[in-house]
Amino acid sequence: MVHKKIKDRVLEYEGAGNRVASLTLKINSKYQLQVVQVYAPTSSHDDEEVEELYEEVAKIMEKNKSHYRIIMGDFNAKVGQQLQGNGGAVGAFGLGERNKRGTRLVQFATSKNLRIENTFCKKSKNRKWTWKCPNGAVMNEIDYILSNRNVVLNIEAIQRVNVGSDHRMVRSKIRLNTRLERSRMVKSGKSNINLEALMSMT
Repeated sequence: MVHKKIKDRVLEYEGAGNRVASLTLKINSKYQLQVVQVYAPTSSHDDEEVEELYEEVAKIMEKNKSHYRIIMGDFNAKVGQQLQGNGGAVGAFGLGERNKRGTRLVQFATSKNLRIENTFCKKSKNRKWTWKCPNGAVMNEIDYILSNRNVVLNIEAIQRVNVGSDHRMVRSKIRLNTRLERSRMVKSGKSNINLEALMSMT
């Protein structure tokens, strides 16, 4: 579902199996945003199914040439606290301890130059957990929003919306500064020529 104000910006929708879907939005004449929604297998499923999921996500990303990417959904993984060797994928504000599926998510994010944005947002525990076990004794953060650019301003779990699930909705606010991106690309394309060195050679 997309808001009616942006319905005319939808360029493409694609589903991959029954766990991955991609939506491409036009930002302006030069930039597009790809949003990939994920529903990962639970811990009762084999690791092979998890690997198949990440392969599907990778393929749907590779086919899409959008400058901005948001990968989000229920990853059924606990990323937990920042650990040494995570690179730039994990921030300082993860919740709880990492499990095996969380390690796999971090590996995927690192390989695709993605940030697990939930872990970069400082919130109270009550604004971070996204899933609660039936007896209410355990609350984990297993739903995440990932991005390939530093565009996320805020992420929080919504408390007051009852969606009839053991998960809570996760809301994010992003800002796409295309002018800044364009200037960065222009600067990165310029060659660094040492004029003094050239003059001394003549």
